[in-house]
Amino acid sequence: MLTDGEKSGLDGTYVELPPGIQSVTIDLKERCTIYAIALWHFHKQARVYFDVIVQVTDDPDFLTNVRTLFNNDHDNTAGLGAGKDLNYVETAEGRLIDAKA
Repeated sequence: MLTDGEKSGLDGTYVELPPGIQSVTIDLKERCTIYAIALWHFHKQARVYFDVIVQVTDDPDFLTNVRTLFNNDHDNTAGLGAGKDLNYVETAEGRLIDAKA
């Protein structure tokens, strides 16, 4: 459901994660050029999101060549390093993260 292209947010079309620090890993199975990553947290109302970290790597174990595309975890809550990106209001349009290819 994370990569199915369904963006409506209707009941039964989304993944619900429990509270606390969570992560999602998507394995593309091969080295790819990524231009952008689109994500949606919640469709029904605008919300501010804190401690969002988006990283990419070509290492299946996520140990080397890790590149951070977005990090607004200003106090290092997730333990991946303090980020400098600003918190943001996400609407039903989601958030587009520029991967800079």
